[in-house]
Amino acid sequence: SFSKALKIFRAKISLTSDSNLVHLATRQPLTFEIARYHSRVLSAASCFTQAPLQVLSLWQPCGQFSGQVAAQLSTTLQEIDLGGSGYRGVLPVQWSTLVNLRRLDLGWNGLVGPLPRQWSKLSSLEYLQLGCNNLSGKLPADWSALSSLTHLRLNKNMQLHGPLPEAWSALTRLS
Repeated sequence: SFSKALKIFRAKISLTSDSNLVHLATRQPLTFEIARYHSRVLSAASCFTQAPLQVLSLWQPCGQFSGQVAAQLSTTLQEIDLGGSGYRGVLPVQWSTLVNLRRLDLGWNGLVGPLPRQWSKLSSLEYLQLGCNNLSGKLPADWSALSSLTHLRLNKNMQLHGPLPEAWSALTRLS
């Protein structure tokens, strides 16, 4: 068994690798940030469905996390930064319920599969980084509903194909 001190703002969290449980000392909105910790944190991230998280930032140099992205997360999340962490799997359709999400960085991972058209429900999303993965399929026309989007990065996903959807002309805030 091991314990690691985690850099936490406005809350105290302890991680126990044996049970993969996260114990929250407060139910206040909080930020959870981990840098350079054991890959067991990944399975603990799936325990964050009930915590009132606003920011989830799991950073690991050189993609040292292993496993898949948790499908269910707290709907209070406003920012998710899992960029370059080594996550694998498909983009969770269930994240379409994260209606408060403003920033999502999943770049530089090993994500595969299509872009979920259901993510068009993320109307608060301003920043979306999905570059440098292995995503595939066509660009969803439904994403034209992402009216708050100012930054979109899909580069280096060599299996994405097809024309830019005409409906995306409604994304007038993109820079």
